[in-house]
Amino acid sequence: MLGKKLVLPSSLTVLLLMMPLAVYSTIEGLGHILAPTDALPSLSVLATGTISIVIAVVWLLRFWTGDEGKQRLLKQFPTSPKEQQIITRQKSKDDSNGKEQYPQIYFTATRPCSVNVKPMLMLSNEIQSFVERIDHYTDSLEGILSQRINELNVAKGQLDGLLHQLLPPSVAHRFSAGERVAPATFECVTIYYCDIVGYTTIVAQSTALEMVEFLNAQYRMTDAIVEKYDAYKVETIGDADLIASGIPTPNGTKHATEIAKLSIDMMKAFTGFRLPHRPSESLQVRIGLHSGHCMAGIVGTKIPKYCLFGDAVSTATKMESTSEPGRIQMSCKTAEILRGTGGFVMQSRGKIQLKGKKDFETFWLEREDHNHA
Repeated sequence: MLGKKLVLPSSLTVLLLMMPLAVYSTIEGLGHILAPTDALPSLSVLATGTISIVIAVVWLLRFWTGDEGKQRLLKQFPTSPKEQQIITRQKSKDDSNGKEQYPQIYFTATRPCSVNVKPMLMLSNEIQSFVERIDHYTDSLEGILSQRINELNVAKGQLDGLLHQLLPPSVAHRFSAGERVAPATFECVTIYYCDIVGYTTIVAQSTALEMVEFLNAQYRMTDAIVEKYDAYKVETIGDADLIASGIPTPNGTKHATEIAKLSIDMMKAFTGFRLPHRPSESLQVRIGLHSGHCMAGIVGTKIPKYCLFGDAVSTATKMESTSEPGRIQMSCKTAEILRGTGGFVMQSRGKIQLKGKKDFETFWLEREDHNHA
């Protein structure tokens, strides 16, 4: 029996042949995880390689250890117990490292080698070394994966926060989930447009730092008011604000009431606002309101914006440009909706001439009617 060859089952042979591929997949996946980009797609590659290695290790341990493993060894080397002893030693789980040690297999013979046990001894040592390396590799890999996952979660949170500032919350949620947000048509929404009187003069007489401080204070004030109502601040261009209600989620006829209350609060806030670098001066604004049909959709990919289009937007800007300082002018359509809901004091301005709209009747929005039931 000297030099007897070791015969392995076909399934185990295939498993051993697949080991290099599993190790390569694991290293490849770890390389992508450690890279600054494309970390998420490589998780599947890393998981496949790691699972393959674990399955291989478990199979090898079960094949060469335990009672069944002893029987296999005896079949491979049919010698008497005096010629060969198989000693399996299991270290305690509570050693100095606090980790479970895998079985270690030792081969001894009572007389000079009548059986060639060198291949089995080498294979046992290789398995033991391989298991120890995998154990160490798994510990370090868990730490790296946990760190990368935390970094990805932080980055995703920052991206979601930025999208919620650029887009309406419902649209931002769908956009961040990878859904296609199709353009939408709205039958009736109310649009608010506001402009500061004498803004170009303020810019000409102020430094860049003073203008930045002034605009920051103004934006914080208007943003705080918008958050109190069912409205969305579509965009700000310099000193002009475009705010709409009824988009992207329709709210019946509530959009006119929400914008009317918002406009009254805005007028009060601007009346009490003081320029940081000119505390003795106050601001005056013109506000225009209009209710009507419009379309909305996301424009751009690098910096997506939720934009409004349609006659309602242009009419709202004309309501602002033909208004008077310190007053809120609205179209007859908005006034009609507010008369139906009640709760506001309005005054007819009469008919004015607008480009493309002859004899256009408008109204002044004075205040809320607190006596309205």
